[in-house]
Amino acid sequence: MKHIKRIAIFTSLLLCTVAGANTPSRLLDAIEQVESGGKADAVGDNGNAVGSFQIWKIYVDDVNRILGEDRYTYSDRLSPILSREMVKVYIRHYATEKRLKREPTLQDMARIHNGGGNGYKKECTKKYWIKVKRSMKSWQKKNTN
Repeated sequence: MKHIKRIAIFTSLLLCTVAGANTPSRLLDAIEQVESGGKADAVGDNGNAVGSFQIWKIYVDDVNRILGEDRYTYSDRLSPILSREMVKVYIRHYATEKRLKREPTLQDMARIHNGGGNGYKKECTKKYWIKVKRSMKSWQKKNTN
């Protein structure tokens, strides 16, 4: 019975989409874990990627362009709350049924965060998705036992 419950929970996570819903928190948690282990002060990619979501300056610029205002600053990447907001804006903008010509999946969303607006098509983001999916499964196991 526990096994069936786990499958049902994981399946519902995988089927969740941006269309008409928020970006799933569990996906965002997994991305944050993969990117930085949840460390708000993490710096990677030769100083280009900053914060718990490892956001580049160009990502912040794109989010502000999407919003039509300069709402976020580069230093906001160090705030777990503000960086999470930026990731939501970015994913909601790029992971849409209209752009993808189908309903976006969690995989699409994670790969877009990692590889840009067309990251869902890039071969190089497939390994990233595997890490995010593994993180989601690990969390699920910890919370269903």
